[in-house]
Amino acid sequence: MLIKFPKTLIDIGPKHPKWQERVKIEILNLTQYVKFLQQKGGRSWFFLAPNKNPKYKFIKWDGYLQVPARPEIRFKMVILLPSNYPFACPRAFAEESIAEYAGKIFLKNIWEEDDGEKFVMICHDHMETVDEAWTPDLTIAHFFIREVYYWWAAQQNLIIDIWNKKNK
Repeated sequence: MLIKFPKTLIDIGPKHPKWQERVKIEILNLTQYVKFLQQKGGRSWFFLAPNKNPKYKFIKWDGYLQVPARPEIRFKMVILLPSNYPFACPRAFAEESIAEYAGKIFLKNIWEEDDGEKFVMICHDHMETVDEAWTPDLTIAHFFIREVYYWWAAQQNLIIDIWNKKNK
């Protein structure tokens, strides 16, 4: 379902002249994953696209996480690709308000937007600490499935419960 990069292309990172080619494959993989969810009768639990501001050069991706059964429960998110990507895995941040609903958040790791909006780190390098969990032939879609999805799925019951109490 998802494309792994051939060994001849794994050196393509944000500083490489062919970076935009890799970005196209990253988008293709994310699109294929969403189509797979739809074919299986599921709803997407996220949206993600590269930030269009040229200053970020496709290393900042914007989107949201949502509870598929409750699409009104949605949190903005930011994915940051380190300068040595794909040799280091992406970093995932969700809007700061998610800390009121979920656990396992790294409140000291903050991404602040130009407008002052803050995002907290939600997935903290687990894939890098387990041998072979993250390799340079993987993509953002792999990171979402292997890292972000597990965190998000584990948090959903708590998020729904707190959301219901706050929005009676």
